[in-house]
Amino acid sequence: MEKLKKTARVIDTIVKIVRGVSIGAAIACVVLFVIALLLPASEYGKLVSTADMTIGLGPVRLQLTRPLEAGGSLRPLICAMLGICVPVLALMAWCMHLLHRVLLPMSEGRPFDGTVSKTLMKLGWATLITTVAAEVMETVLVTLELGLYDLNELFAPGLVSGYTVGFNTGDLIAPVLILLLSYVFRYGEELQRQSDETL
Repeated sequence: MEKLKKTARVIDTIVKIVRGVSIGAAIACVVLFVIALLLPASEYGKLVSTADMTIGLGPVRLQLTRPLEAGGSLRPLICAMLGICVPVLALMAWCMHLLHRVLLPMSEGRPFDGTVSKTLMKLGWATLITTVAAEVMETVLVTLELGLYDLNELFAPGLVSGYTVGFNTGDLIAPVLILLLSYVFRYGEELQRQSDETL
């Protein structure tokens, strides 16, 4: 039991640090978002290179044979990137808060406390919401990025030399595992309650 308590305390400390970093990063994104809104359009070219040899289309990344210059304004894309980071980081901080609430009873030697399964259930749903929100927001960013380029030029013969596809299935598996774990802990809590009543 002492080993469990010690491990839970160490993990809880890491979770609190990640939560603090998420909140700090969200605040930094808000400040940068305001700066990006106020920045003159001519300054955006100095911030981001528009000549790139790859273009992302969600999970698909196209390798180009030559740089493709962005013709549209970078302001909407940069503002959207910063604006989208804020809710994702806030959701991440919420997930870390819920994980802290799961680890707290464990660090006190009460792994089957009556609140753990309910908090795990909330954490599972919060993780699922965060994953879906990140995917939706990535789609918005892809749409804005595509708007920077002339699609006729993008799909010109010989421009695309190859592509890579990357899916992260772990993002969808994690919420399901957490939800299943909440049912396991609910069963453990019921056994603990019956044991306490017997004693």
